[in-house]
Amino acid sequence: LSTAHNIEYIELLTIGTLNKNSLDPVEVFNFAVAKKCKKIIICHNHPSGNITPSKDDIALTQLIQAGATTLKSELLDHIIISDDKEYTSMKTEKLF
Repeated sequence: LSTAHNIEYIELLTIGTLNKNSLDPVEVFNFAVAKKCKKIIICHNHPSGNITPSKDDIALTQLIQAGATTLKSELLDHIIISDDKEYTSMKTEKLF
């Protein structure tokens, strides 16, 4: 995001299977550092429609938050979406 929080880049980092996805925080920051992004939002879908963050979702978000802090950037949110237009903001839920 820009300093005014306008979207400057969108990058698809991984495509998972029906119920599993593997994402390494290095992949997130590889793109963010290359594009000199100081603020990021990550988003992924739950095809099941259950937008409750899993333990893995929370753990990954906390790792990315720690990386953002180290790189002096900011993770603004991690959003989970579903096919029926529902979503959960992990920032609003205070999960990081």
